[in-house]
Amino acid sequence: MTVSPEGAVHVDASWELFPHDADVGVRGLAPTIEGAFEQAALALKAIVTDAEVLPAIAVEVQCHAPDIELLFVDWLNAIIYEMAVRRMVFGRTKVGISRNSLSGTLWGEAIDRERHAPACEPKGATYTALKVGMSPSWRLIDPIRRANSDTCSNDRSVTSSKSAWTLKRFSNSGSKLASR
Repeated sequence: MTVSPEGAVHVDASWELFPHDADVGVRGLAPTIEGAFEQAALALKAIVTDAEVLPAIAVEVQCHAPDIELLFVDWLNAIIYEMAVRRMVFGRTKVGISRNSLSGTLWGEAIDRERHAPACEPKGATYTALKVGMSPSWRLIDPIRRANSDTCSNDRSVTSSKSAWTLKRFSNSGSKLASR
């Protein structure tokens, strides 16, 4: 976040992971709601791997929901579904939101166990503690449950901050992407 000489606040796009009762929290921060959704997707990728992900394959995703909170949950579940079914990891996204619909593109590549060294597998987004709001920018917060969370070696957490856009949790039902 930067502050201009006139006192205007500009929030840079970023993502964070933080400890949470569900397992790990995901936070997306950006000047726009679309950017916050994109940042949350990058945080989701960080749960799986720290490795670079090549944008080799593009996957189109459509989501529809009655409100922005549920749209966020659907977006993350769509990414998790595509990761599991295609056995891929995505390192870049582009989101467009109009009313209660999202059109997104995920760019990524097939999981390479040696190169990506997947640490954990996100299982699914749920509605527990779901909350959407706006602070100086769009901000999404998301507690996440990973597969085999007791044995995950992925320690990529940061502390939470004061305000947030969205809050939800991942559950342990789902696929076999990269469990250890």
